[in-house]
Amino acid sequence: MNILHIGLSSYYTEDMTYQENLLAHQNVLDGHTVTFISNSSKYVDGIIRDVGKQDLLLPDGMRLIRLKYLKIINNYLTSKIRIVKKLYQIIETIKPDIIFCHELASPSYRQVIKYIRKNPDVHFFVDLHTGFQNSGRNWLSLNVLHKMIYKPVYMKSVKYASKIFYVGTSEKEFALQVYKIPDSKLYFMPLGGYPFDDDEYNRTRKKYRKELGLEENELLLLHSGKMDALKNTSWLLSAFINTPNLKAKLVIIGNISQSIAEEIYSLIDLDKRIVFLGWKPGNELLNYLCAADIYCQPGSVSAILQNAICQRCAIMSYPHKTYLETIDMGQFIWVKNEKDIQTFLKRIEEKNVDIDILKDNSRKCGETILNYKNIAKMFVE
Repeated sequence: MNILHIGLSSYYTEDMTYQENLLAHQNVLDGHTVTFISNSSKYVDGIIRDVGKQDLLLPDGMRLIRLKYLKIINNYLTSKIRIVKKLYQIIETIKPDIIFCHELASPSYRQVIKYIRKNPDVHFFVDLHTGFQNSGRNWLSLNVLHKMIYKPVYMKSVKYASKIFYVGTSEKEFALQVYKIPDSKLYFMPLGGYPFDDDEYNRTRKKYRKELGLEENELLLLHSGKMDALKNTSWLLSAFINTPNLKAKLVIIGNISQSIAEEIYSLIDLDKRIVFLGWKPGNELLNYLCAADIYCQPGSVSAILQNAICQRCAIMSYPHKTYLETIDMGQFIWVKNEKDIQTFLKRIEEKNVDIDILKDNSRKCGETILNYKNIAKMFVE
């Protein structure tokens, strides 16, 4: 099959473990011809940079086309409206059997619908990553950007899309309430990952735990992502510092927002058990997740959590509705505030939590619900 992925709102970055990367990569592994059309920006050392128009063949054989946004008054409007030129003509040259659009957050997706309308044998799929937790949080965003600019594109797509996938409960609610997509068109597709087999997992775990200087029975907690105030990183650090007898290390990986940097760095300096590694590319982050025992996400949602489950981490998380309703297989410890985190850490110190059971539940979830080998079959039969 000839499969075209289009993500005009995603910053496709090689070696990352986001859904658009791994789902397209799985299509390649399954023997399909795969092209990905993205915008012209990507993450470079954790910062979004414009790298210009590109047409590349990636090491796995996937073709990557980067298109620049048409300038609309200023950079802010340009990045929100996301119009690209000649999308229809590019699709015509590719002649795909399947088109999978990651969001429809651009008027340019009308060109995709135009192509589908003229080529009805092409299978058309859409996914939604937009939820109330990350979008439409002010009047202008909700009523102008989403309802006036994006919603008409979604409404046009309903007639032609075979399925519209949502990645979580909040995203489904947003689709129903804001975009007015019929429930009959909506299907759940979780964010996922790639579970390592036992040999690769054990080999990687041993190597990276040795690198971090961990003893055999010493726990490793890991917290990662683009850290801002919503991540509640300070809760985790303070609770860990206030559990001084816990035999564990806490590794922090990612970028720390300037708005919280002073507080976070000062907390890190208070405890030698805390290790800050800075930004790591996605593939490297997976290796550290293998070494970890508990992945800590006390704040906002992140796709890294699903990667952590696939690498057999027990999960300490804020009880987001989407996790409770879609991927909870007994691998979670729920925390709502700093006190909850400290209570959990104290229970670990007193050996009142069986981390191995939580980790095994993550392994089961990763091998079944979250495995991209299975997820890719949802639109390529």
